[in-house]
Amino acid sequence: MKVTQWLATVAALSTLAACSSPYPLFTSDGRQTTMVDCTGADWNLCQQRAQALCPSGTFDVIDRRDDSSGRGLLVACKAPKTPAQ
Repeated sequence: MKVTQWLATVAALSTLAACSSPYPLFTSDGRQTTMVDCTGADWNLCQQRAQALCPSGTFDVIDRRDDSSGRGLLVACKAPKTPAQ
């Protein structure tokens, strides 16, 4: 009985988490997105945080938020360039 309750709770929480996410988890080309929060700072800090987050240091800005709830960038890291062989 406890296993059934646990599974029901996990399913309910998973559903709520999926519905409450304001941004997609992946871009249309399959790259994962990340919200970089820089509330209270300037856009340069957002850029620096996104660069530090991405292994290649390069990223695409998917969305930009600057409103009463805060400031941030939704980014998707670009793949590192591989050397030509």
